[in-house]
Amino acid sequence: MQNLTVVPMVEGDLYDDYTVVIGHRRLAAAKLAGLEEVLCVISDMDYREQVATMLLENIQRSDLTPIEQAQGFQMMMDLGETVAGISGKTGFSDGTVRKRLAMAKLDQKKLQESYERGGTLMDYAELEKIQDIKLKNQVLESIGTSNFSWALKNAIDDEQKPERKADLIKKLEVFAKKISDKETKGLSQETSFYNFKVNSWHIVTGK
Repeated sequence: MQNLTVVPMVEGDLYDDYTVVIGHRRLAAAKLAGLEEVLCVISDMDYREQVATMLLENIQRSDLTPIEQAQGFQMMMDLGETVAGISGKTGFSDGTVRKRLAMAKLDQKKLQESYERGGTLMDYAELEKIQDIKLKNQVLESIGTSNFSWALKNAIDDEQKPERKADLIKKLEVFAKKISDKETKGLSQETSFYNFKVNSWHIVTGK
């Protein structure tokens, strides 16, 4: 019903065979039907164009998993495509393309295992709250388990600790004096907490 698109495979100065660029499934169906000939359009695409075209055709299949989409989008990026270009050619929104590309940066073995455990697109979107890729891959191991929310929260808290500490020091410097380690001799450590039952602050002194 529709021509295959093929490119010639050159053997010396002769065209020895042809490679299918568009229509792999149609060719497979034709073979199963016993056809010995099918209509083809011969193209002169270079190798990069061939790969890009085959990727584009496969990515538009409705039966691809999000992981397969992610890997396809990353391959297109590796060939020099842009997020906007992938979006325009595939019909996926820029946001979806970026989310799939974020998945492609994760440990692929752990990603596949988490998907098989029941990981959802929402779970992988939640990972974007973590900046460090190593930390993301650690939390990835808990996707699809009951520990995911806990692991995610702990990872976010750990990653934000330096920032919160720096912010606290900045606020303290407004009214407190910074001293060296030598000047701490004889000083005590004060820890404060608020008692909601009696609505008052308490100071705990330590050595």
